[in-house]
Amino acid sequence: MISQVQYDSDGVFRRFAPDPTWADLGFKTVPEVLARRRVENPMPVVFPSRDRPIPVLSYVDLLRGKAAALEAVGGKTVFVGLVDDPHTDFVPVPRQQRLHNGQIAWGLPGVVVLAAITETLMRDAPLRDASWPATLAWNVLFCALMMLLPPPRMPRLSLLAVLGVTALALTCTGVLYVYLGLILPGGTPPGLPASLRPASDRLHPRRNAGSPAR
Repeated sequence: MISQVQYDSDGVFRRFAPDPTWADLGFKTVPEVLARRRVENPMPVVFPSRDRPIPVLSYVDLLRGKAAALEAVGGKTVFVGLVDDPHTDFVPVPRQQRLHNGQIAWGLPGVVVLAAITETLMRDAPLRDASWPATLAWNVLFCALMMLLPPPRMPRLSLLAVLGVTALALTCTGVLYVYLGLILPGGTPPGLPASLRPASDRLHPRRNAGSPAR
């Protein structure tokens, strides 16, 4: 059985999550069967890079017994599916992909996405989402940093501080992603300045804001 793809709120597919209804009945998806692993929680999928796409071969070449095609699939897990019609089965993904016809697109045919899911499972799911305690600690840390922003009467210094904290947040998420395979909510720290500006104003009240009315 092949589970349906579940998209994020922006219409992009990032995580593989089998249908819990079928899982309760004991059914497994094709990636789980091939990788001999059970997926309990939504699993971030490792999609191929634009420079190293998942190979796509012509089924006709295999039927005709062409040596190059047969050699390419030797000892490999092979998926058979439609890749020529982007209107029939095309899945938006979070990174640019090079399609079999050489075009660059932000998506892949469904059968290639299925292969990417299977490969991710076979590689022991190298990416994982941060747990809720780690996410909470992450948000509290950068909230605390934003609370220490310079007062509004120093706009240039405030701007530099915001840019510095944002750069630090993005650098930390990148390092954790590359070296630990840990996915943190990278969009949260850049959005904190607007939400925490009133709190910063309370910590650094304006001076000489005007004389009270008499």
